[in-house]
Amino acid sequence: MIKRFVILTVALLATALFSACEKDGDTQKPTINIIEPTDGTELLTGEEIHFEVEFSDNQELKSYKVDIHSAEDGHSHTKSMSTDEHIPWAMQKSWDFEVGQKNAHIHHHEIVIPTAIDGVPIETGHYHMLIYCTDKEGNESWKAIGIAIAMPTK
Repeated sequence: MIKRFVILTVALLATALFSACEKDGDTQKPTINIIEPTDGTELLTGEEIHFEVEFSDNQELKSYKVDIHSAEDGHSHTKSMSTDEHIPWAMQKSWDFEVGQKNAHIHHHEIVIPTAIDGVPIETGHYHMLIYCTDKEGNESWKAIGIAIAMPTK
Protein backbone atom coordinates (compact mmCIF):
# COMPACT_ATOMS: atom_id res chain seq x y z
CA MET A 1 0.00 0.00 0.00
CA ILE A 2 2.73 2.48 0.93
CA LYS A 3 4.78 1.36 -2.07
CA ARG A 4 1.84 2.09 -4.42
CA PHE A 5 1.36 5.49 -2.78
CA VAL A 6 5.05 6.38 -3.25
CA ILE A 7 5.01 5.26 -6.92
CA LEU A 8 1.81 7.20 -7.56
CA THR A 9 3.22 10.32 -5.86
CA VAL A 10 6.46 10.13 -7.84
CA ALA A 11 4.53 9.65 -11.09
CA LEU A 12 2.31 12.66 -10.37
CA LEU A 13 5.30 14.83 -9.46
CA ALA A 14 7.17 13.76 -12.61
CA THR A 15 4.13 14.54 -14.77
CA ALA A 16 3.76 17.97 -13.16
CA LEU A 17 7.47 18.68 -13.55
CA PHE A 18 7.59 17.70 -17.24
CA SER A 19 4.39 19.61 -17.96
CA ALA A 20 5.84 22.74 -16.40
CA CYS A 21 8.93 22.43 -18.59
CA GLU A 22 6.95 22.29 -21.86
CA LYS A 23 7.00 25.54 -23.82
CA ASP A 24 3.79 27.24 -24.73
CA GLY A 25 3.33 27.18 -28.50
CA ASP A 26 4.03 30.31 -30.50
CA THR A 27 0.67 31.96 -31.13
CA GLN A 28 1.89 35.42 -32.14
CA LYS A 29 1.34 36.28 -35.80
CA PRO A 30 4.15 37.82 -37.84
CA THR A 31 4.01 41.52 -38.73
CA ILE A 32 4.02 43.05 -42.21
CA ASN A 33 5.04 46.60 -43.06
CA ILE A 34 4.41 47.44 -46.74
CA ILE A 35 6.74 50.15 -48.03
CA GLU A 36 6.15 49.84 -51.81
CA PRO A 37 3.83 49.79 -53.60
CA THR A 38 1.52 51.94 -51.50
CA ASP A 39 -2.26 51.77 -51.49
CA GLY A 40 -3.63 53.43 -54.64
CA THR A 41 -0.39 53.22 -56.65
CA GLU A 42 -0.82 53.12 -60.43
CA LEU A 43 1.33 50.46 -62.09
CA LEU A 44 1.86 49.97 -65.82
CA THR A 45 1.58 46.85 -67.92
CA GLY A 46 4.91 45.52 -69.11
CA GLU A 47 6.74 46.92 -66.08
CA GLU A 48 8.22 45.46 -62.91
CA ILE A 49 6.62 46.09 -59.55
CA HIS A 50 8.92 47.78 -57.04
CA PHE A 51 8.23 45.44 -54.09
CA GLU A 52 9.58 46.50 -50.71
CA VAL A 53 8.24 45.02 -47.46
CA GLU A 54 9.49 44.44 -43.93
CA PHE A 55 8.51 41.23 -42.14
CA SER A 56 9.14 40.29 -38.52
CA ASP A 57 8.18 37.55 -36.05
CA ASN A 58 8.85 36.94 -32.38
CA GLN A 59 10.22 33.42 -33.09
CA GLU A 60 11.00 32.62 -36.74
CA LEU A 61 9.68 33.58 -40.17
CA LYS A 62 8.89 30.82 -42.65
CA SER A 63 7.50 32.26 -45.91
CA TYR A 64 5.63 35.05 -47.62
CA LYS A 65 3.24 35.08 -50.54
CA VAL A 66 2.00 37.75 -52.93
CA ASP A 67 -1.44 37.42 -54.52
CA ILE A 68 -2.56 39.94 -57.15
CA HIS A 69 -5.98 39.72 -58.74
CA SER A 70 -8.58 41.92 -60.39
CA ALA A 71 -11.00 43.75 -58.12
CA GLU A 72 -13.33 44.72 -60.96
CA ASP A 73 -15.74 41.92 -60.01
CA GLY A 74 -17.19 43.83 -57.07
CA HIS A 75 -14.55 42.61 -54.58
CA SER A 76 -16.11 39.17 -54.36
CA HIS A 77 -12.80 37.45 -55.10
CA THR A 78 -14.46 35.14 -57.58
CA LYS A 79 -12.76 34.17 -60.80
CA SER A 80 -13.55 36.78 -63.41
CA MET A 81 -14.63 35.72 -66.84
CA SER A 82 -12.46 36.89 -69.70
CA THR A 83 -13.81 38.63 -72.75
CA ASP A 84 -12.52 38.61 -76.30
CA GLU A 85 -11.07 42.08 -75.75
CA HIS A 86 -9.35 41.84 -72.36
CA ILE A 87 -8.48 39.21 -69.76
CA PRO A 88 -8.08 39.79 -66.00
CA TRP A 89 -4.55 39.17 -64.77
CA ALA A 90 -3.88 37.20 -61.59
CA MET A 91 -0.71 35.86 -60.02
CA GLN A 92 0.40 34.13 -56.85
CA LYS A 93 3.97 33.50 -55.85
CA SER A 94 5.63 32.40 -52.60
CA TRP A 95 9.13 32.82 -51.23
CA ASP A 96 10.82 31.19 -48.22
CA PHE A 97 12.88 32.99 -45.59
CA GLU A 98 16.25 31.74 -44.42
CA VAL A 99 16.06 29.32 -41.48
CA GLY A 100 16.19 31.13 -38.12
CA GLN A 101 15.33 34.53 -39.57
CA LYS A 102 13.18 36.76 -37.33
CA ASN A 103 13.31 39.97 -39.39
CA ALA A 104 13.53 40.51 -43.12
CA HIS A 105 13.67 43.56 -45.36
CA ILE A 106 12.59 42.32 -48.79
CA HIS A 107 13.23 44.45 -51.86
CA HIS A 108 12.91 43.02 -55.35
CA HIS A 109 11.53 43.58 -58.84
CA GLU A 110 10.61 39.94 -59.61
CA ILE A 111 6.92 40.57 -60.33
CA VAL A 112 6.31 41.84 -63.86
CA ILE A 113 2.86 42.91 -65.00
CA PRO A 114 2.24 41.35 -68.41
CA THR A 115 0.80 43.30 -71.31
CA ALA A 116 -1.15 40.30 -72.58
CA ILE A 117 -2.01 36.68 -71.77
CA ASP A 118 -2.08 34.32 -74.75
CA GLY A 119 -2.16 37.35 -77.05
CA VAL A 120 -5.16 38.95 -75.31
CA PRO A 121 -4.39 42.28 -73.54
CA ILE A 122 -4.85 42.18 -69.79
CA GLU A 123 -7.70 44.04 -68.19
CA THR A 124 -6.69 47.40 -66.75
CA GLY A 125 -8.32 48.93 -63.70
CA HIS A 126 -8.53 48.20 -60.01
CA TYR A 127 -6.62 45.22 -58.58
CA HIS A 128 -5.96 43.86 -55.10
CA MET A 129 -2.46 43.01 -53.88
CA LEU A 130 -2.49 40.75 -50.84
CA ILE A 131 0.70 40.01 -48.95
CA TYR A 132 0.71 37.03 -46.58
CA CYS A 133 3.37 36.05 -44.06
CA THR A 134 3.59 32.74 -42.21
CA ASP A 135 5.86 31.96 -39.30
CA LYS A 136 7.50 28.62 -38.48
CA GLU A 137 4.56 27.61 -36.23
CA GLY A 138 2.00 28.27 -38.98
CA ASN A 139 0.63 31.58 -37.68
CA GLU A 140 -0.36 33.74 -40.65
CA SER A 141 -1.03 37.43 -41.09
CA TRP A 142 -1.89 39.37 -44.21
CA LYS A 143 -2.35 42.89 -45.54
CA ALA A 144 -4.14 44.08 -48.64
CA ILE A 145 -3.72 47.19 -50.75
CA GLY A 146 -5.52 48.45 -53.81
CA ILE A 147 -3.49 49.13 -56.93
CA ALA A 148 -4.45 50.38 -60.36
CA ILE A 149 -3.04 48.81 -63.50
CA ALA A 150 -2.94 50.96 -66.61
CA MET A 151 -1.51 50.82 -70.13
CA PRO A 152 1.53 53.05 -70.65
CA THR A 153 0.89 56.23 -72.63
CA LYS A 154 2.87 56.59 -75.81
